[in-house]
Amino acid sequence: MTVSNHFDQNNDNFSAKKTGKVVVLRFKGNPLLNSAIVKDRDAVLDYFDLVSSSDAIQVVVLLNQSKRSPRETYCEFYKMILSTQYWVNSLFKMYRTFDQIILRIVESDKFFISADNGNIIPQIFNVSLACDYRIIANDAVFENAPLELGPMPKGGGAFFLSRLLGSVKTYDLLLSDREVRADEALNLGIVNQVVSYDDLEAVALATAQYYAEKPATSLSGIKRIVNYTAKDLKKYLEFENEQLLRTMGLSHLTS
Repeated sequence: MTVSNHFDQNNDNFSAKKTGKVVVLRFKGNPLLNSAIVKDRDAVLDYFDLVSSSDAIQVVVLLNQSKRSPRETYCEFYKMILSTQYWVNSLFKMYRTFDQIILRIVESDKFFISADNGNIIPQIFNVSLACDYRIIANDAVFENAPLELGPMPKGGGAFFLSRLLGSVKTYDLLLSDREVRADEALNLGIVNQVVSYDDLEAVALATAQYYAEKPATSLSGIKRIVNYTAKDLKKYLEFENEQLLRTMGLSHLTS
């Protein structure tokens, strides 16, 4: 690992760099595979804890500029998982990791901004929904088609979408295999900005600097108030795990 300070990091799973009160975290490789590998999982969670406990950081940007297709990502993950006799344990690890990432984002006093492009798999979309501000490139496409290749997507999507859209539109999105493109996502209100791919990083950084200039106590206090209705998120994620296992015929593992 290359470290220039305790916030600037670079490993197989992500790279991170601090600029002023802003940290930009760039994910690498296959996020599903990484979430099932102990050392990679711990590295991400430990970094989230480091940032959340520091007064030197006010805004975190989660930047994903991957060109991998969602079908390729899903296939690679489930091929690895199902090829081992411990696939259920690996699936549990992935579920628990996404639980912890989601909870750390929501419960942190730091302001989280997600910046995504291209074909976005459901799990990554759910992580962005946990963030406080969402930016996507105009080539972004949210897809449900990969759900045919494995279990229901993990990460609190139904929880966040029902708060943003209400139950009718949430049902429509979660039970449809159609693509949701950038302009529709903006109209629905599930993202805050749509920009060109070339401008994605610059806009994300400019937005982060804007919020980094706000008083820290005001920013964290308003986030806590806005997320008040998310106080039952932990219980929801546990219930979500039970339902995911039920759909796979593994409900006996929750008893």
